[in-house]
Amino acid sequence: MQSSNIDWDKGDKDGLVSIGSHSLYLSVSGPDRKPGEPIVVLMQGVGSTIDEWVVVRKLVVPFARWLNYDRSGMGRSEGPSQTPPSISAASVAAELDTLLRNAGIEPPFIIVAHSWGGYTSREFLELRPNDVVGMVFVDCNTERFFDSGAWGWDVFFPVLGGQDFIETTGLATSHILSEEEWKAVRDEQADPRHQATEAAEMQAVPNDRRALDHKNQLEKLLLRDYPVSVIIADTPNDFQRMESLRVL
Repeated sequence: MQSSNIDWDKGDKDGLVSIGSHSLYLSVSGPDRKPGEPIVVLMQGVGSTIDEWVVVRKLVVPFARWLNYDRSGMGRSEGPSQTPPSISAASVAAELDTLLRNAGIEPPFIIVAHSWGGYTSREFLELRPNDVVGMVFVDCNTERFFDSGAWGWDVFFPVLGGQDFIETTGLATSHILSEEEWKAVRDEQADPRHQATEAAEMQAVPNDRRALDHKNQLEKLLLRDYPVSVIIADTPNDFQRMESLRVL
């Protein structure tokens, strides 16, 4: 059921949309959408809000309709009365499904997924396999994450050694956000509500990988002939730098 009379296919729109227990913040911009045209849907990584994607949005909206939203307990979205101890990728996908249906935003969808979004986007694909017509994976996790056997999730945080990933890897100075945009990102990350939600998302990551593995999507080829793009970051060098600074 549509929660409002807003036409999300035309003009720049934003607002809160109910998913039942609470409301999520939704923002849509770019060219007016004609029937049957896809809309790009952003699914961010753990602890990430739409504030981190403002530059990408500016690059996409001249030629494609762009939809981003903040997950429960993040950014401008409301959260449940009490943050759960664990927030799974499957539950995030289910909330997005409800959000889109309640807002009356029809498929087809092109998903842009980042990091943990590799799990949440694939769970969304599991829910709506006939409605996704393309995916862009930006340095995403997969069910084969840590399959090399060299090291596993149990040593991930010891390698970080309590360091600030953004500071150590140089993102604090190499980003291209404006000073105001960067402050918004850092202020959000420092918010206690945000931190509690991020911790709950992190708690579920190992189980997210196992849950997705059991669905055998890589063998089913759910996207058939639809395009898939993979963008890989410099993660090995990032972690090598963190490890070298940790031992110092």
